[in-house]
Amino acid sequence: FTAEAEGSDAEDIFVQPVDRSTKPVRIIRMPNDQHGWSWPADSVFVFSSNAIPKGLRGAGFTGGSIAITDPRAPDATPRIFLESQEGVNNPIVSPDGHYVSFTSNENGTSEIYVRPFPSGAGGQWRISAKGGQHARWSGDGRTIYYLGTDLETIHAVHVNPGPPFTVGSSEVVATIPRLGEAWDVDRRSGRMVLTQAVGTAGARIIVLMNWLDEFRRTAATR
Repeated sequence: FTAEAEGSDAEDIFVQPVDRSTKPVRIIRMPNDQHGWSWPADSVFVFSSNAIPKGLRGAGFTGGSIAITDPRAPDATPRIFLESQEGVNNPIVSPDGHYVSFTSNENGTSEIYVRPFPSGAGGQWRISAKGGQHARWSGDGRTIYYLGTDLETIHAVHVNPGPPFTVGSSEVVATIPRLGEAWDVDRRSGRMVLTQAVGTAGARIIVLMNWLDEFRRTAATR
């Protein structure tokens, strides 16, 4: 999991047994914010490290990298898999461990790409069309699902892992109003786990400008 701890300048990555039998151990401490995405083997942990504008958390990534480390060796130096000035995240390793999908803003819009794993060399293929994020692999490694930029549609792109790796046809498999980013695919059954807002109306936010002056005037009349 990702958390801020004493002595950290951003969000670092920790591991802990699910039964909480031992305390959390920080396995990665680096500048910027770290987020774990894939743990395909005991000795292979894939995470993203992204910078954000100072004082603007949630404002979006401005650059970063995808890195690989051995979680069993907290002092090990992570190996950089991919760096980008535009920002990269959401690296998900394919079921056979030969490829990794990720989201990149290299052309000005979030798109899904695939590269060979773990070398990163040998080609790069664009999966999404007209924007995409949060990719997921099917259990057989022949379909990549991703969330559209509207945060409502889930697309499926059929691929042939090869070699060579090829990108085939695509289709929209689900449209869920107000879906957001909380969804996943079970690689064993192929079923999707989705969340959906149950409210019928959006939240109403009222902004009061110069509220302190108004408070002082109200207090004076009392």
